[in-house]
Amino acid sequence: MTQKMPLGVLSLETQFPRLLGDIGNPDSYDFPVIIERVTGAGPARVVELQDEALLAPFIEAGQLLIDRGACAITTTCGFLGLFQRQMSEVLSVPVCCSSLAQIPAIQFALAPSKQLAVLTISRETLTPRHFPEPIDCSKLNIHGLPENCEFRRVYLGNATDIDRALAREELIEAARLATKAENIGALLLECSNMVPFAHDIQKAAGVPIYSYDTMVRWLYAAAQPTEFS
Repeated sequence: MTQKMPLGVLSLETQFPRLLGDIGNPDSYDFPVIIERVTGAGPARVVELQDEALLAPFIEAGQLLIDRGACAITTTCGFLGLFQRQMSEVLSVPVCCSSLAQIPAIQFALAPSKQLAVLTISRETLTPRHFPEPIDCSKLNIHGLPENCEFRRVYLGNATDIDRALAREELIEAARLATKAENIGALLLECSNMVPFAHDIQKAAGVPIYSYDTMVRWLYAAAQPTEFS
């Protein structure tokens, strides 16, 4: 069987725990992954400051991944959708910077009467610029986590420890609020760090859950199709 090429992952420069399921943890996937940390790209600089000076380092790191054999490239933060167009124009392999890239396909799959809910780590800094074009954000039900919650303390504050049980309960409660309306047909997790909790979120919310996990598996399957013979 032919050896598969790896997925390239552009990682923020972080010290927080990357639980199993997190895109930044190479043990999360059943295919090869190579990770390149982008120096200076801390969570607050990407999510809150949205520093466009980081574009050049991300492109440079993306090229390093291609040079190392990456067949496709993603990132570890949904807010990097801000760079989607520029990076896909420059890099020579398929690029999906954000889990938000799935929105058009999800909306196509839902009944016209249903809406897509989006759960983000930071509602106050998520803007239309982070979404794929053309997207009507008024047709999305966008919810964020409380400012002083454990999940934000860890993943925006770049802490070295996590109360996993508390973070799980926070995400479940936020997902329930995001999907409580009868017209919600699915929930999209913006943040890659939410993926380790996706199973519990789905059980609580009762709707299909889309995430970085669903995106990277789709992206990788196209770049490296399954060999059946």
